[in-house]
Amino acid sequence: MNIVNKVLVGKDDWLFLTNASNRVIDQITGDYKIPENFRDKWKALFDLRKLKSQEMKFSYVYSIIPNKECVYSKELPANIKLSRHRPVFDVLAAAEGLAKTCYPLEILQEKMAYEDVYIRGDTHWNHRGAFYAYQEILNCAGVQCIDESALKFENVQIDGDLSSKLGFKTETVRGKILCPSFTCLENNNVPNIGHRVVYQNSKKGYLVVSFFEIHSQRICLRCMPKPSDV
Repeated sequence: MNIVNKVLVGKDDWLFLTNASNRVIDQITGDYKIPENFRDKWKALFDLRKLKSQEMKFSYVYSIIPNKECVYSKELPANIKLSRHRPVFDVLAAAEGLAKTCYPLEILQEKMAYEDVYIRGDTHWNHRGAFYAYQEILNCAGVQCIDESALKFENVQIDGDLSSKLGFKTETVRGKILCPSFTCLENNNVPNIGHRVVYQNSKKGYLVVSFFEIHSQRICLRCMPKPSDV
């Protein structure tokens, strides 16, 4: 398939993904047939996670990040309408009574009224959108989060995963923590899966090793300092 056929052009220069293996348009319009045991499998997973969290004595919050098409549904072409029967609601229903959930759709739609929270020429959110979702998730977990005043945002041009298919760049917003508690000790600058960055907390002494994985998922390993001999 021509890569241009994977780009759906919406209103006001908003671009969306289409004809992809995740069938995102089918999911949001209700044309994706959910397997009969879909919700049962998710319920079994949340049952297990509840058991493990109780055994290990930690609080568990499950968050689903809204896709761009749901946040910016008004920018989709007129012939594409959101359905109320989307897979995300089956997952959230399966978690009822078993796990706290956070689906920050409303806050992102509220913020998008006066600033972009996703990237017009990319399938992902920008750093402002990520920050607002971060606040919602930590509030749900009862964990204090940093204030927006601790961040500096700036506009930059990037090769968006959608706009680049059409031959142009797109603008996004990137944020930077003004006074970070961690300093970078090492960055191997290897792209994609081989990427590794080591950070050290300047006050508490422990290390965080960040591994870059496929689809922008990060796995972080926190290394506590070895207790000193008494």
